[in-house]
Amino acid sequence: MVLVFTILILNLIIAILSNTYNIFDPKSNGLYLSKILSTRDELLYDENYGAFLSSMTPLNVVVLPFVPYGIIGKPNPKYNNFVMALQYVLLMLILFVGFCVISLLILPFAYLKSLAVKIQILIKQTSTTELVLGSINLCVFLVFGLGIMLLTFLTDCVYFWINNFRTQLKKIVID
Repeated sequence: MVLVFTILILNLIIAILSNTYNIFDPKSNGLYLSKILSTRDELLYDENYGAFLSSMTPLNVVVLPFVPYGIIGKPNPKYNNFVMALQYVLLMLILFVGFCVISLLILPFAYLKSLAVKIQILIKQTSTTELVLGSINLCVFLVFGLGIMLLTFLTDCVYFWINNFRTQLKKIVID
């Protein structure tokens, strides 16, 4: 009798827990997201000290000389914006140097690959006019191709800096 009673109580507990789980399961995603949003509000960017608090590990060396004034001086949003801009410029310089090095290393291979593609296209030509036009295209690219690729690299560098320091964030500048 005690065994039957224990099994019935255990089944009742399982049924209650199952019912509770079924109630909260559809709401769990919403509860999780509401918790994330409530914690996000606690981590808002501070207009006076945000540059010091949000600096990344390798770039916090740049912030170090500005910390004493940040501690001793009165809160100043302009000073904070200056320190943040300094960190941003340093990060962009690091990324820009990496971009330049990789682009310049890849440039000869891209030139050779383009030559190979143009030669393959030239070989597949059947008519005389297409053969002549393809030969002219190949010769022009052979002479001017590397220079054109360098010019496009330089324009990419200019657009890199223009788009990194623009104020209208919804518009990408490609003039």
